[in-house]
Amino acid sequence: MVPRENTAGFTVLELLAVVSLLSLAMALGATRLGLATDEAHLSRALADLLEVDARARLLSRSGGAVSVSLETEPLRLVLRRARARDVLGSTVLPQNVLVRLTDLVSREAIDEIRFDRAGRSRDYWVEVRLGDAQVRRTVAGLTGLVAKGGDEP
Repeated sequence: MVPRENTAGFTVLELLAVVSLLSLAMALGATRLGLATDEAHLSRALADLLEVDARARLLSRSGGAVSVSLETEPLRLVLRRARARDVLGSTVLPQNVLVRLTDLVSREAIDEIRFDRAGRSRDYWVEVRLGDAQVRRTVAGLTGLVAKGGDEP
């Protein structure tokens, strides 16, 4: 048998090693992309909640009492005139995000926040959650955004 001379090209082992490394890099990148997407959903949901809170305060100062309610299917915030119950607007929150509003004094879950003609409401705790690992919390109320933190109410 005549020995072959070195020819240009890659061996199967070299190709296998490159494909394995590329697969590993893509898997790590996809995982990080998923985490970044989840983070964006949480941030957007909290920003939407605080934006609706600010809009409710402005509308109540200019046109009378309003309320913000948290509705499901789809998860959304609905802004209404307090007495006439006319819908002034609604914001659909991202999918897979869980929102909980809690009264700071009684620590009970609340479905609706009422704003008086001066734009005031009771203090409440906002918790936005995605799964068990990622949580965003903030406190809102009489003066709007009061504090940020990770402590339970």
